[in-house]
Amino acid sequence: MELNRNHLKAATESGLISEQQAEKLWQFLKETGKDTPSFRFTHVLYYLGGLIAIGAMSLFMTLGWERFGGWGLFFIAIAYAGAGLWLTEFLLNSRRLPVPWSCCGVTACHSWSCPLQ
Repeated sequence: MELNRNHLKAATESGLISEQQAEKLWQFLKETGKDTPSFRFTHVLYYLGGLIAIGAMSLFMTLGWERFGGWGLFFIAIAYAGAGLWLTEFLLNSRRLPVPWSCCGVTACHSWSCPLQ
């Protein structure tokens, strides 16, 4: 169900809630819905950044294979995954940012798939 300001206005006019309650409820709903994954401009930028990071990791893993060999690439993948998992934990638990958290988590998981290809 989609709730908008007109619904709250109608509830106020019918006497179900007061105007102060409607305003507080609207502010609460705006705050809780701001981090919901959707196609907002900032969320699309997060997704685009995640795709760029995955593309860069794939390129650098390919170049790393040529330069460092299998074991060097294995340790680079461990460093990528460790940094990605730490950042994922930081974004979710310290900053409460679920959209960047999910992008970072996918990037951290992708770091393990690059050496396996």
